[in-house]
Amino acid sequence: MTQSTTPPPGSNEALDQGCTCPVLDNNHGRGSYLKNKDGETLFWKTSDCPIHGDGLNLALNDQLAQGAKPDSPVEPNDSNPHSSVG
Repeated sequence: MTQSTTPPPGSNEALDQGCTCPVLDNNHGRGSYLKNKDGETLFWKTSDCPIHGDGLNLALNDQLAQGAKPDSPVEPNDSNPHSSVG
């Protein structure tokens, strides 16, 4: 019995299946240079990727397509120390 696994974000196999995650940022499926606290390689994912995404952007896009209006414009978060704002 073989186990089915999801190909890594940005890999050729994932792209063939419709992945929309960054290719270069994910080193063509080998992962980014970032590691979590356990030393595992991290990947950049797009929220609307049909394979790796969490669907949040898809749900929002569906609502906007049906005429929903955002509650308020998105403003830069000046409290983020990594922000390029300000």
